[in-house]
Amino acid sequence: MTSGVSEQTPTNSVGKSLVSHSIRRSTRRYTPYGKTPQSRRIAVTAPRSRIQRTPTSRKSDRVSEKEQQKDFKGLTMKTWRSFKLTPLYGFSSNPRNLKKIANALSAHIEAEKRKGIFMDNTLMGKAYISIYKDLKVTEVDPEAIQIIVKGKNATGEDTIQLTAVLCGVDMQENHIKAAMRENFTYFPVMLVKASLSMCNAVTRWLEMQYDCKVTPLSLSSYDLAWMVSMWSGMKNENGKTKPVEFLYSVPKECEGLSSINYSIDPEDCQDLWERIHDKDEVDFTSEEVQKFIRSLEAHFFRIFKVKISAMSLVRIGTPLCMVGTDGRLKIFLSNKIHVLLRHLTELAMGHTFSNILGVM
Repeated sequence: MTSGVSEQTPTNSVGKSLVSHSIRRSTRRYTPYGKTPQSRRIAVTAPRSRIQRTPTSRKSDRVSEKEQQKDFKGLTMKTWRSFKLTPLYGFSSNPRNLKKIANALSAHIEAEKRKGIFMDNTLMGKAYISIYKDLKVTEVDPEAIQIIVKGKNATGEDTIQLTAVLCGVDMQENHIKAAMRENFTYFPVMLVKASLSMCNAVTRWLEMQYDCKVTPLSLSSYDLAWMVSMWSGMKNENGKTKPVEFLYSVPKECEGLSSINYSIDPEDCQDLWERIHDKDEVDFTSEEVQKFIRSLEAHFFRIFKVKISAMSLVRIGTPLCMVGTDGRLKIFLSNKIHVLLRHLTELAMGHTFSNILGVM
């Protein structure tokens, strides 16, 4: 088991009074930038926020809020591997084509099985591909695609061996759209739940079939800090929220301890954030994010005399999701799926955009 130290922040450490949030304020906090994550690193202050878009873009935001009322519980409470993809060449979401694609994938899985790729008790593996509805937000977003591979275990029981969702949510700034030809379809993000062998088999097939590149969506400690700043104040449908958690990896020189888990009351996080950020400002900056994280790390030092600021932040937990630098994530709030996938879309596009331009 991972060694850890947990600390529950006292409520009086950052104050008891909380500033009330309007819906408009919450939206600003959860979507503080208008460009890709790459541009946020270049400029300290985001040039404009999402609520400062043109009237056409504001219309798409209203669609997003409406679509968030849909039921996406099939995506929650599961551990996903997240990937970024380059555009797929020759992919078509026509129902007839999707059936042909599923048959081709089933044949590929059978071929991989004969090679002895799978180590589990797989007796068969049949693929089913369909459109995953209600994830599309803007006109430039592709229709999300769901891939399911079903099989039977050694006792003959039906099992789902793989679930994957390919999507791009709220792609307001799809920079490559003008550069791509009509035969390309761009899904910046793919979430996969499967064994490693099955996951590798499907990603290899996508690369061979559609001349694309599929790579893990690795995140930096900086990315995780932004997510905590955006989502630490979220609440579920019952008005409840989850503790905010930070997992730091400990250097190998510290024998007997591999990681430190730091847990904080979400109301304290929210109160601290309001003390750092001016509520009248639409955008917030990387400097504010860094001050927010450093304040929490300083509090930990005052209690335990341990400088976690010198360690690597490798995983965070918020009321919305738990996510690590390796791209593994677990989603908790079904009504905030678009918020998370919008952010992952921008991260994936920011990571791959320069490579795409180089190829074209």
